[in-house]
Order: sequence, then C-alpha cells, then structure tokens
Amino acid sequence: MRSSGSAARLGLRNVPDATELKNLHALTAALEDVRTVPGNKPILISSGFRSDAVNRTVDGVSNSAHRSGLAADFICPGFGTPLQICREVESSDIDFDQVIQEGT
Repeated sequence: MRSSGSAARLGLRNVPDATELKNLHALTAALEDVRTVPGNKPILISSGFRSDAVNRTVDGVSNSAHRSGLAADFICPGFGTPLQICREVESSDIDFDQVIQEGT
C-alpha cells in the first residue's frame, strides 16, 4: 500500500507515520470488503499511501486522502470496467467516503 514507482524512480521516501499506518490497516480491511463485491475477484491496487513528496510528484491535490492512508486506486479486470466496479461498490453495503471513477 506504500509502493510507488514514482518514489522509487525519484528516490523519494514514502513511509507512513503511525497514524497513517493505522489508517492503511483500516483501508486494507475495507478493501477486503470491496473485493467481495465482484465475487472475490482480485483487485489490482495501483496507488495507496502517498507521502507529501510523492503526492506532489504525481500532481495529487494537497488534501488527497492518499496522504493520510485513506484512499486507494484500483481496478478489477476480472469483473469489468472501472465504471462497472464503481457502480457495484456504490450499490453495496460497504461504508465508504467516496468512489471516484477514473478511466474507462
């Protein structure tokens, strides 16, 4: 959840503090619930925690939930398009702040 190609390529630290790490644990538990939505098909996470430096590098907004370990970008190719998985998550009983569909 903290692996970053941008951080590795640029030599940036991408290490969460204690609060951010606690948030990441809660996020991964929620993502396990999300994984059940498409019938336990794998979800591929492309972005989780972002340090301030990494967030700036990827042009993330300053108040991004990625900064606090409370957001993840993912796809589920075995289920369908990003829009299809967003619709399924939105119609589920999973408690979430927001679902943002990016891509097609």
